[in-house]
Amino acid sequence: MTVAMGWTGVDLSTHKIAFVRSGDDPYMCEVISKGKLAEDRFEELMRGAFQVIQDLSRSNTFVIEDVPFMMSRIGGPKLVQVLGGLRGMCLAAGVPHVVVAGRDWKRGLGLSGNAGKPVIREWVRENALLYRDTWSQDLCDAFAIGAYGGWLGGAT
Repeated sequence: MTVAMGWTGVDLSTHKIAFVRSGDDPYMCEVISKGKLAEDRFEELMRGAFQVIQDLSRSNTFVIEDVPFMMSRIGGPKLVQVLGGLRGMCLAAGVPHVVVAGRDWKRGLGLSGNAGKPVIREWVRENALLYRDTWSQDLCDAFAIGAYGGWLGGAT
């Protein structure tokens, strides 16, 4: 698995997708759905993600966190749909991407494979030059996921 020099870290949920891009032109955003029905949330997330993918440079790799192995019967399939939709859009747009397991990116950054949110936030605080205390946990996770992908490909 090779990751291009630039990276965009992506953290997924069934309500929000967070994107953080590294490099000389850093970028961050959160696509948020407030829909009450799962189908409405999915469609809203996909429309927003499509716009982000179109806006971001194709010269970098999207590094996307995989769906955890142990998920609920209700939330798990919906999260898999979000991951599949995002991957399909990357493929259609010619955007290189890689999916990484949560425990792998955490260990790759020197954290415990089951590191919790406070530990990840502290790692980001120490390693993201543009970090602000106002970053959501999802942005912190996206930054860390992407940083791991950059490390895989030798990016800085």
